[in-house]
Amino acid sequence: QKGQLGNSEPAGVAVSDNGTVFVSDASVGRVYKYDYRGGQLGYLSMPSSGDLPGKMALDGAGNLYVAVRSEGKIVVFDPAGQVKREIIGPEHGGMGPCCDVAVDADGKVYALSLTGTAVHVFDKQGKCVRSFGGHDAGKTGFARPSGIDIDTQGRLWITDLVNQTLKVFSPSGGYLGVFGGFGTEPGDFFSPADVCVDRAKARLYVVEKSGQRLQAFEIVER
Repeated sequence: QKGQLGNSEPAGVAVSDNGTVFVSDASVGRVYKYDYRGGQLGYLSMPSSGDLPGKMALDGAGNLYVAVRSEGKIVVFDPAGQVKREIIGPEHGGMGPCCDVAVDADGKVYALSLTGTAVHVFDKQGKCVRSFGGHDAGKTGFARPSGIDIDTQGRLWITDLVNQTLKVFSPSGGYLGVFGGFGTEPGDFFSPADVCVDRAKARLYVVEKSGQRLQAFEIVER
């Protein structure tokens, strides 16, 4: 349905199982809630005035994970809209501003960092258990990580806005492969900004900032 949300700086969107739509607004430090018709249902306030909400993810229990793009942390809201916890990046792990977040079926949280080590993995209690991926030219490195999602096998799919690639890693952080490269043909990328996995149909979608298109891929097991 066509309409305007009224957000000054929309930065992320997530949809719950009951159809509630969450839209983060970095300009005011809020996450707005809407029904599927676009009717506003209220908003969630970030715990600190300097917290700029970005991309988001939901777990199976309905908890909302909000990446704070102004610093290295994630704010978790429970289904009632109350702050449940704040997940802070490791003190010596080099986690910078959080550009995206994903949650797997076991409740592990994956934070994508713009600087320092690229990927940080946290357990259900918010403790960092693993970090991997540098900001370098190596096969496991990134120039500017931009989006992350997880498939049914627990594999991590991560887009790189500058390197024009989509990389895939095992649940433990092992490198599995890379796709894409600069271009405008099918399978190429022109500034891939985010990735989303459709777990029910084994498909993934990559949206391109400069290419101004959305590509769909099938995940084929071999």
